[in-house]
Amino acid sequence: MFDRCVFFMEDIIGLAAFKWLNEQVHIHGDVLPRRLLEQGFDFNGQRITLVGPQGIWKPKVFEQIPISITTVAGGP
Repeated sequence: MFDRCVFFMEDIIGLAAFKWLNEQVHIHGDVLPRRLLEQGFDFNGQRITLVGPQGIWKPKVFEQIPISITTVAGGP
């Protein structure tokens, strides 16, 4: 049962992340500054960062599912 709760919360945070990203695209355009993603957004009083130093990133509040949203501008 606990694992389901963890996944459910991570789903909620993931949806909030994509909502925030959509808002940022409307502000900054299709290519978001890395610094903005490093700063992340606030979710219920916790900072959720969307990128880390390298590779696949798992924010502190995520226990099960990593998140990786970066790509190269103009890539395939």
